[in-house]
Amino acid sequence: MRANLRATIEVKAGSQTAFAQKSGIELSRLNRIIRGWLEPTPIERDRCTELLGVDTDWLFRIFTIPNQAPVTGGEDFSRLAREITRELSRITEEIDSKF
Repeated sequence: MRANLRATIEVKAGSQTAFAQKSGIELSRLNRIIRGWLEPTPIERDRCTELLGVDTDWLFRIFTIPNQAPVTGGEDFSRLAREITRELSRITEEIDSKF
């Protein structure tokens, strides 16, 4: 997932839909780029960087969750959800500190 891209879009554009309209990138394609399922074209990278006003490499960095034991119960799921929430909070604080 490109968490920096997702968080920056949410902070600066309000939603993926609003940013897709503003950038001219089709919404489903933008969503797949954010999820890391598609690579953006050089033109899309430049357009996003220009509109969002942040470093390209930072914006398009892909974050992965390290392999862990399979989630088998509610406790493991809750722990994983807390870890993800902490990481997203850290990313949001990093974005806020740049502005």
